[in-house]
Amino acid sequence: MSKGKWLPQVLPGIEFDNPVAEEFDTEKHPISASLGNEDGQNKIDATLPNKKGKVSIRYVTLGNDKFFNGYLKDLKNHLEHSEDGYRKDRINENKTDFLIIEDFNTFGLTGEFNKSRGDRYQHFFLTFSRSKSGKDLGRRGQGRNVYWIASHIKAFFGYSIQHDTNKKLLRGIAHAGQTTIGDDNYHPYLSYTVPFKGNETIQNKNETFPILEENEINEFVELTGIKRKNQPGLSVVIPYPHERVKLQNLKVSYLKRFYAAILFDKMELEINDELISSSNVKQHLKSINLNIGFVDFIYDARSLPDQNFYKVDLSEKDQIQKDLNFQNLIKPDIEKLRKNYYEGETISFRVYVKIPYKDKKYEKSFFNFHLKRGESSEGTLKTPALFMRGFLQLPEMSQRFKFGSKCMAYFWADDEHISTMLGDSEGKAHLRFDPLHKDIDVNYVIDDAKRIFDLINNCMNETYKIITETKDEVDFDKFS
Repeated sequence: MSKGKWLPQVLPGIEFDNPVAEEFDTEKHPISASLGNEDGQNKIDATLPNKKGKVSIRYVTLGNDKFFNGYLKDLKNHLEHSEDGYRKDRINENKTDFLIIEDFNTFGLTGEFNKSRGDRYQHFFLTFSRSKSGKDLGRRGQGRNVYWIASHIKAFFGYSIQHDTNKKLLRGIAHAGQTTIGDDNYHPYLSYTVPFKGNETIQNKNETFPILEENEINEFVELTGIKRKNQPGLSVVIPYPHERVKLQNLKVSYLKRFYAAILFDKMELEINDELISSSNVKQHLKSINLNIGFVDFIYDARSLPDQNFYKVDLSEKDQIQKDLNFQNLIKPDIEKLRKNYYEGETISFRVYVKIPYKDKKYEKSFFNFHLKRGESSEGTLKTPALFMRGFLQLPEMSQRFKFGSKCMAYFWADDEHISTMLGDSEGKAHLRFDPLHKDIDVNYVIDDAKRIFDLINNCMNETYKIITETKDEVDFDKFS
């Protein structure tokens, strides 16, 4: 059938590092949530400029053994020798179930095939590093790893059309874990690709080419039921997906983490041909019990014109050395702000800071936050604060705001320089801003960076307290 093969790599020595399988806490963050979070982040990063991305997710079942025999049989032989073994109780070799996740209006896996790093293709398929700096191209390979973690056969395939060249490519990754066959240890990762032997004129031994033969690719597309025609983007095919990766779970995961991107027309989500867009997303959010009043607050806040922001400038060189406490700067207007707040208006702030790059000059940037009184006729709204970088939510940051039962709060950063620094601070699952992340220490003047993180962590609490004349109090919701 296919000329592609699963290619294991023999490792020298008797021990090797195999940290990847432990990178997710699947009890705290179930695989369906991790898959939705990581895949959605990839889609947002990969969307073409001035385009609206689209994500299509569906299940497909192939009722024969053609796919298994053509694409998975040699992987089975390798898994049988691995530490975790081959899940024959979960894998029906006579038929294949697929979870297929496709994106549209995206770059696709661009880049040359004979380079080791730097472009989307290399970063997705060839790079196995633990570090990744910057705000794009995902972070530390985690977005790729969720796909094989979601598979009983520990593998996935990626079919892509590059937007700049229209080239089609197919490649696979499996993570067998620690494997010993005879006297040889093998690298935890295997690639499904074109063997080096017999193709020496077009590739080198260390970086094999993906499958480029159109007939082979068309055969794969037809067998799996991929919808992509000639549109650029990436189609991920996960054979034998875990039972926990249900479409309803993925739908909820995407909506909770990316409803703002859908709301602001940056993304559409299609689940088994049901399209969720800006025109109907609120209906779907009601079905997962998301507070629509808070959604309206987010939309209105992010749609405000510049003149509606109260601007606080902390970017002067002499101020960066001090505590970044801007509450003193809003005191002259506190009565007006207080009046607006208690009349139910959204009060909005834009705070300018200098991003303290270590190896180049500091750059002026800014973040925004909004507060709105949260009382309602039913009593109070208990809505966690929302923190966003671009259109990505950082869910664990909501704990930073202590007054969610009394006030709606929204923080967002979209300017390039602060987005880059915040992106460098995020953990592998994009859950929070972490000033202690090693990429912050590597790329920024740590003392000045820490002041900015302290400001981000505390600005909404301190502003709420000065406006409402509230003293520190115990957060009983969190305590309970």
